[in-house]
Amino acid sequence: MPTRIICIRHCETTANTKRRFQGQINSAVSENGYKQLAALTERLKDVHIDAIYSSPLERAMETARFINKHHGLPVTEERDLMELKGGVWEGEQIDSMEEKYPEDFAHWNHSPSEFCPSGSEGMRSVYDRMSRCAVRIADENRGKTVVIVSHGCAIRNLVCWAKGYSIERLNDINWCGNTGITVIDFDENLLPEILIEGDKTHLSDDETKELVHIL
Repeated sequence: MPTRIICIRHCETTANTKRRFQGQINSAVSENGYKQLAALTERLKDVHIDAIYSSPLERAMETARFINKHHGLPVTEERDLMELKGGVWEGEQIDSMEEKYPEDFAHWNHSPSEFCPSGSEGMRSVYDRMSRCAVRIADENRGKTVVIVSHGCAIRNLVCWAKGYSIERLNDINWCGNTGITVIDFDENLLPEILIEGDKTHLSDDETKELVHIL
C-alpha cells in the first residue's frame, strides 16, 4: 500500500485579503476563511485519516482543528511545515514591494529560487525542508493516510520537488489556493507521485467532485 499525504493549504486570512506578506507572522482567519473551513471539513469528514500534522502558525492550526472535528486525532505541530520566513517582507503590503525592494521583487516574480530578502531564510531553504519533512512523515507513517497543513509558498516548493523539478523550475508550479488539496502518494522507496494538485471543488457548486475518485 502506498503512503498517502493529503497536503492542505490553510484557509484565507485577513492578511490574504489585504495582500500583506505573512511569512511566519500570525494573522486572523477572515470571515470567508471560516466559510472555506466549513466546506473543507464537510469534504473530508468521511475520508479515512490516520494522522494530522500542521505548521504551528495559527492559520494552519485552525485549519487542522476544523479538519479534525470528525476524526478526533492528535494534531502534531511540525515546524518544517511553516511558511517561508520572509524577513523584512513580513507584514508588508505586497504591492509596495517593487518600489521598496526592487531586486527582491524581481526575484519573487521571475527567479523565485533566488528570493532571499534581508532576514529571510531564503527560498532554497523552504524547498529543502519541505521535501525532507514530507519524506520523513511518509517514512514514519508507511501505508497510512496523513494530512499535513501548510502554506502557499511552502506547498509550491513541495509540489516542485514531488514533480522531480529542481528549485529553478519553481515558476512552473501553480499557486495553491486557500484550503486547496494536493494528494501525493509515496511508494515503498519513498518516491512521490502527485495524484491531485490544488483541488478546491469543495468551494464550488460543481457536483463533479474530482477527489471522490481518489479519497
